Amino acid sequence: MSLATAAQSLVGDYSVYGDMSDRIEALVAKQVDIYVPRRSNWLVMPWQPAVGSMGFYLFSEDREGQRRGREVLNGFLGPGVARLVSMPDEMLEGQLPPAWVDLGLTKATYIRRSQQVDRLDMLARLENLVATVAGRPATIEEIHPTHVDLLRDVRLAMLSQDGVGAQRLFDQLVLTGQLSAENIRFLTIELLACFGRWQEMADLPYIAVLMQARRPRVVTESMLQMVWATQVAVHLGLASVASVFASQDIVGRYTAILRSIEVPSTPQGRILAYLTALADDDAERQEAILRAVLDPDEAGALAALSAPAGSIVPEFEPDPEPEPDPEPEPEPEVAPIRLAFDEARYKRVVEIFLAEPLPGDADFAVQAVLDLGGHERAGDVLQVVRDWVSSGDVEPGRRLALDISALDDLVADVTSGWVAWAQRIGADEVWGDAATTLRNQYAGWQPLSELTADHVSLVADGVLGAIGTANEQQLRAGLDILCRVAADVVGHPSCALFTETVLEFLADQENMSSQVREAYGTLFEAILGAGPTVESYTEVLTRTSVLWDRIKARQHVDWALETLDTCAGASAPDPQVRNAFGAPVIHYLRSLDRLSRLQRVVTESLAEDFGLPAIPLPVVPAGDENVSSWSRLDGTVVGLYTLLPQALQRFSTRLKALCNPGEVVGNDDKTATAALTNLAERAEHLIVDTWHAAHQATGAIDQVRPKSQQILPRQKGVTGFLRALESSLEG
Repeated sequence: MSLATAAQSLVGDYSVYGDMSDRIEALVAKQVDIYVPRRSNWLVMPWQPAVGSMGFYLFSEDREGQRRGREVLNGFLGPGVARLVSMPDEMLEGQLPPAWVDLGLTKATYIRRSQQVDRLDMLARLENLVATVAGRPATIEEIHPTHVDLLRDVRLAMLSQDGVGAQRLFDQLVLTGQLSAENIRFLTIELLACFGRWQEMADLPYIAVLMQARRPRVVTESMLQMVWATQVAVHLGLASVASVFASQDIVGRYTAILRSIEVPSTPQGRILAYLTALADDDAERQEAILRAVLDPDEAGALAALSAPAGSIVPEFEPDPEPEPDPEPEPEPEVAPIRLAFDEARYKRVVEIFLAEPLPGDADFAVQAVLDLGGHERAGDVLQVVRDWVSSGDVEPGRRLALDISALDDLVADVTSGWVAWAQRIGADEVWGDAATTLRNQYAGWQPLSELTADHVSLVADGVLGAIGTANEQQLRAGLDILCRVAADVVGHPSCALFTETVLEFLADQENMSSQVREAYGTLFEAILGAGPTVESYTEVLTRTSVLWDRIKARQHVDWALETLDTCAGASAPDPQVRNAFGAPVIHYLRSLDRLSRLQRVVTESLAEDFGLPAIPLPVVPAGDENVSSWSRLDGTVVGLYTLLPQALQRFSTRLKALCNPGEVVGNDDKTATAALTNLAERAEHLIVDTWHAAHQATGAIDQVRPKSQQILPRQKGVTGFLRALESSLEG
């Protein structure tokens, strides 16, 4: 079916447009002549839907085409001429002619003409638009990542524990010059914390300055873990936690961060906060920490800290107390609010201020709320100080004025939960702090898994509503949080719509980087592993197939194989749908030249999973460069530790097609068993799948075999295990 024929079926009889019919027909013909499919291009076409308004519509194959078309339309028409109204897919279902649907031009936006604008004037503007677009040469340009894309990819690399990739992307991001020195420092802290590089963090030349500065909550959380790792954990063999905490003077040295978060989100941070609350005799904070702990073992360990602790010998003897002066000078009395502020007891500062507000204490109260990163009564503090400024009781200097403005922004960005956040980011108003709000506050919201299906639907609608708007950059900056939450709730049927929405947003990214593809693969695996319904299974495979058609290329073969591997390893509620998804990918991979031996082996091992007969691979002569590295495994013991179901058999079959190992041994124990320890000691090559593992088991492996002698896959499937093994052989 040609585009011209399909366009005729959509437009119908041009005579219905009266004196404009010839001009409209020429407008359509010119666009049909220059249109190139599967390039995220777009068309402006007249259309009369069965249900809806007659007029011009923007059509495209995908969301990226809609975004590009909207940009051009806004430039030529502007808000005074027309308003662009998105058409949901469900509204278009059954209305578009079959010929038009067959071409895939099923994304649409209605161009609603303003009543003050003459229809001929609008047509003239559209004619100018098409003439301009037609006069441009069609070029395919490489997509260079923006700083927002780089920031997104840094965080996605951190989410997938790709230390090398995260550092490389971070260096590129710094070179863009788009981040302030302060934000570079904050992101450096997050990067080091993500990979447990605590001593490097402690050695940063500006770490002491950051402890005194105002900083995001995630940075404070990272610093708390640094204190635990470098100041407490290293001494735990000598004495109890409470004793080490006291002897190392943790409260005195790290006051600024120990009291700034009421209830930290990490177990290590909660221990430090609980010990600080004990030192402060803050029973309310102790109770709040205990209430937030869900693990009974952790709660018991925290409660035990309240018992009298032993002591350890200090590293240095304290200097002898100096002789007191015969007649010591009386120290000036310090106001309670000033004393609490100097001791970084910011919550106490707010309580004192609101109990007895005094204009002279406004500075302390505003700073305290900001240094806390927010307080449940932040709005009350702001209102009191605002009233004083209005009445003239407080004349703020430059710094206090800036702090009041910052407090105003903070109060405006405080969000009650997922629904409120999603509705605001999906609204027309630009929200420049949406990603920061999500990152700093989502841990304190009611979990998405506890929301009703209707509320989850509102969250999904808000995320979808932000796509293609000025807030989409904020959505991309918080994509790692959305992916993390989506993977966590994938087993809850009420959250299926949210998970599918995040998956769709991933698939629609203009810059489909390796980090985005990997995040998509992680979520894809989680959805299939949760046992989707036939409808959900069909939907996710269809979306993945569309994504593959978009990025299909030689350099993405490994991603395709990992995706097929995930699909083959999961249960299929509809085998025919699975075969329809995988068979075309297998055919494409077979058509490629210069695939590696590993890629050929994996492709043919997957063929039968998708209803295709495997093609025997030609025998490669000994000494060939394609098999030389694999031959190093001949006669050796190769071990695999993973909890991934059926992984050992698939791994062993593929490995034996590549070489002749003496033995392939697997283990899926969840505790430190003798069999696991024995495997860790005797295997000459040991792959440890930390993506699907039990903490106690990996700890047992670490005790007998250092990380440097373990092979840690970057990808999460059997194909990823083999790629990691290949890299270790070549390295």
